Amino acid sequence: MDSKNVNETLYVNNLNDKIHHLELKTNLFFLFMPFGEIQEIIVKKNKKMKGQAFIIYKTTVASSIALKTL
Repeated sequence: MDSKNVNETLYVNNLNDKIHHLELKTNLFFLFMPFGEIQEIIVKKNKKMKGQAFIIYKTTVASSIALKTL
């Protein structure tokens, strides 16, 4: 894998935008936590970002494992 294409941040879309953003954030945390230490999960409720989230891992190794697994 080319290290230039590796990033600590995963972009997730097509999420249910009817779920409250705090509940969605908690669910995403428990889904992505087994793959490594998560620094932050960004879920916004504005129209442009509905149904989207960013999972930010501490390391690129963790984000790569999560991406390959999920």
